[in-house]
Amino acid sequence: MDTSTTAAVATSVLGETVRCFDEHDALLIETGRYGVRIAYTSGLVPPGDGDITHLECCIDFQDSQMWVGDLRVASSLRSKGIGRQLVKAAERIALGLGLRTVKVFPLASAERFWNKMGYRSYPKTARVVTKDLAK
Repeated sequence: MDTSTTAAVATSVLGETVRCFDEHDALLIETGRYGVRIAYTSGLVPPGDGDITHLECCIDFQDSQMWVGDLRVASSLRSKGIGRQLVKAAERIALGLGLRTVKVFPLASAERFWNKMGYRSYPKTARVVTKDLAK
Protein backbone atom coordinates (compact mmCIF):
# COMPACT_ATOMS: atom_id res chain seq x y z
CA MET A 1 0.00 0.00 0.00
CA ASP A 2 1.49 3.34 -0.97
CA THR A 3 1.32 6.54 1.04
CA SER A 4 -0.91 8.35 -1.47
CA THR A 5 -3.60 5.66 -1.17
CA THR A 6 -3.29 5.72 2.62
CA ALA A 7 -3.52 9.53 2.61
CA ALA A 8 -6.61 9.47 0.38
CA VAL A 9 -8.38 6.94 2.62
CA ALA A 10 -7.40 8.80 5.81
CA THR A 11 -8.47 12.21 4.47
CA SER A 12 -11.80 10.90 3.23
CA VAL A 13 -12.59 9.05 6.47
CA LEU A 14 -11.56 11.94 8.73
CA GLY A 15 -13.69 14.34 6.70
CA GLU A 16 -16.74 12.06 6.97
CA THR A 17 -16.28 10.98 10.60
CA VAL A 18 -14.67 13.75 12.67
CA ARG A 19 -16.91 16.75 13.23
CA CYS A 20 -14.01 19.14 13.89
CA PHE A 21 -12.03 18.02 10.81
CA ASP A 22 -10.90 20.86 8.57
CA GLU A 23 -8.81 20.78 5.41
CA HIS A 24 -6.23 22.98 7.17
CA ASP A 25 -5.63 20.38 9.89
CA ALA A 26 -2.28 18.63 9.91
CA LEU A 27 -2.30 15.14 8.42
CA LEU A 28 1.02 13.34 8.13
CA ILE A 29 1.41 10.00 6.37
CA GLU A 30 4.88 8.53 6.41
CA THR A 31 6.36 5.18 5.58
CA GLY A 32 8.70 3.78 8.18
CA ARG A 33 10.67 0.68 8.86
CA TYR A 34 7.73 -1.20 10.35
CA GLY A 35 4.80 0.15 8.38
CA VAL A 36 2.93 3.40 7.82
CA ARG A 37 2.34 6.11 10.40
CA ILE A 38 -0.74 8.33 10.26
CA ALA A 39 -0.73 11.43 12.45
CA TYR A 40 -3.70 13.80 12.51
CA THR A 41 -3.76 17.00 14.55
CA SER A 42 -6.80 19.25 14.63
CA GLY A 43 -6.22 22.94 14.13
CA LEU A 44 -9.18 23.60 16.40
CA VAL A 45 -7.65 24.83 19.63
CA PRO A 46 -9.87 27.07 21.71
CA PRO A 47 -8.30 30.39 22.78
CA GLY A 48 -6.08 29.97 25.82
CA ASP A 49 -6.12 26.17 25.52
CA GLY A 50 -2.62 24.78 25.04
CA ASP A 51 -3.96 21.25 24.57
CA ILE A 52 -4.26 19.64 21.17
CA THR A 53 -6.65 17.17 19.62
CA HIS A 54 -4.53 14.46 18.05
CA LEU A 55 -4.71 10.90 16.70
CA GLU A 56 -1.67 8.85 15.79
CA CYS A 57 -1.81 5.34 14.35
CA CYS A 58 0.79 2.91 13.09
CA ILE A 59 -0.24 0.43 10.43
CA ASP A 60 1.42 -2.94 10.10
CA PHE A 61 0.28 -4.37 6.78
CA GLN A 62 2.27 -7.58 7.29
CA ASP A 63 0.27 -8.47 10.43
CA SER A 64 -2.88 -6.78 9.10
CA GLN A 65 -3.35 -4.57 12.16
CA MET A 66 -3.35 -0.98 13.30
CA TRP A 67 -1.97 0.29 16.60
CA VAL A 68 -3.42 3.50 18.00
CA GLY A 69 -0.37 5.05 19.61
CA ASP A 70 -1.81 8.36 20.76
CA LEU A 71 -5.30 9.75 21.13
CA ARG A 72 -5.79 13.12 22.79
CA VAL A 73 -8.66 15.56 22.92
CA ALA A 74 -8.08 19.14 24.07
CA SER A 75 -9.42 19.46 27.62
CA SER A 76 -11.93 22.15 26.67
CA LEU A 77 -13.35 19.89 23.93
CA ARG A 78 -13.80 16.76 26.03
CA SER A 79 -17.22 15.17 26.61
CA LYS A 80 -18.39 16.31 23.18
CA GLY A 81 -17.91 12.98 21.37
CA ILE A 82 -14.69 13.93 19.58
CA GLY A 83 -12.69 11.06 21.14
CA ARG A 84 -15.32 8.58 19.95
CA GLN A 85 -15.23 10.15 16.49
CA LEU A 86 -11.45 9.81 16.33
CA VAL A 87 -11.63 6.13 17.34
CA LYS A 88 -14.33 5.46 14.75
CA ALA A 89 -12.17 7.25 12.15
CA ALA A 90 -9.17 5.07 13.02
CA GLU A 91 -11.32 1.94 12.70
CA ARG A 92 -12.77 3.07 9.35
CA ILE A 93 -9.29 3.91 8.06
CA ALA A 94 -8.12 0.43 9.09
CA LEU A 95 -11.08 -1.20 7.32
CA GLY A 96 -10.54 1.00 4.26
CA LEU A 97 -6.97 -0.26 4.06
CA GLY A 98 -7.99 -3.91 4.48
CA LEU A 99 -6.89 -4.34 8.10
CA ARG A 100 -8.70 -6.63 10.51
CA THR A 101 -7.51 -5.58 13.96
CA VAL A 102 -6.97 -2.38 15.95
CA LYS A 103 -4.89 -2.51 19.14
CA VAL A 104 -4.21 0.02 21.87
CA PHE A 105 -1.98 0.15 24.92
CA PRO A 106 -4.12 2.64 26.87
CA LEU A 107 -3.25 4.68 29.90
CA ALA A 108 -4.86 3.18 33.00
CA SER A 109 -7.12 6.25 33.21
CA ALA A 110 -8.45 5.58 29.69
CA GLU A 111 -9.24 1.87 29.95
CA ARG A 112 -12.91 2.53 30.67
CA PHE A 113 -13.19 4.70 27.52
CA TRP A 114 -11.65 1.97 25.35
CA ASN A 115 -13.92 -0.67 26.89
CA LYS A 116 -16.95 1.50 26.01
CA MET A 117 -15.66 1.61 22.44
CA GLY A 118 -15.71 -2.21 22.28
CA TYR A 119 -12.03 -2.90 22.95
CA ARG A 120 -11.25 -5.88 25.14
CA SER A 121 -8.17 -7.19 26.85
CA TYR A 122 -7.21 -10.82 26.71
CA PRO A 123 -5.18 -12.90 29.14
CA LYS A 124 -1.43 -12.66 28.65
CA THR A 125 -1.64 -9.34 26.77
CA ALA A 126 -0.77 -7.06 29.69
CA ARG A 127 -2.95 -3.98 29.27
CA VAL A 128 -3.25 -4.15 25.49
CA VAL A 129 -6.85 -3.88 24.36
CA THR A 130 -7.96 -5.15 20.98
CA LYS A 131 -10.94 -4.86 18.69
CA ASP A 132 -11.55 -7.32 15.88
CA LEU A 133 -13.10 -5.27 13.08
CA ALA A 134 -14.29 -8.35 11.21
CA LYS A 135 -17.00 -8.97 13.81
